[in-house]
Amino acid sequence: MGRGFSPAQLALVLAVGVFAMAAAGCASSPKEAPRPDARSKAVEKALRKETRRWQGTPHCLGGADLDCADCSGFVQAVFARLFDRALPRPASEQVLEGAPVEDDALLPGDLVFFRPGEKTWHVGIYLSRREFAHASKGQGVTVSGLDEPYWRRAFLTARRVLSGN
Repeated sequence: MGRGFSPAQLALVLAVGVFAMAAAGCASSPKEAPRPDARSKAVEKALRKETRRWQGTPHCLGGADLDCADCSGFVQAVFARLFDRALPRPASEQVLEGAPVEDDALLPGDLVFFRPGEKTWHVGIYLSRREFAHASKGQGVTVSGLDEPYWRRAFLTARRVLSGN
């Protein structure tokens, strides 16, 4: 007595096998971060230079200059100065600008948004190597890491607001 598969059963077994191999391959393949091109490198260089200029600027609500700045004011001022790009003022409106971008596809100049509290928004500018510039209440304008536990827990989304980036 033959115990072979009917053509329909064989097709089903093969389809399930192919699907399982594809899923296993996808699950084991790490996502590759985008490779920055010359434009992204230039954006990062300009952002790091500008961040050094702002470094240590104290935090104050409503501030947007080197005397004092809040997070959205810092972002707004930097984008106006470096990229001639007007952004709305509060972070809760900046998050509506541009296009969404996945956390593992960030490029220099992307905006990163956080919800550290139920009613609190925070925004920073992605630099590279999982670092972002922002105006911190405790440290003023500084650079932090996205993978620091506080920021990892509070991360909400990222937006690409620079065209061609």
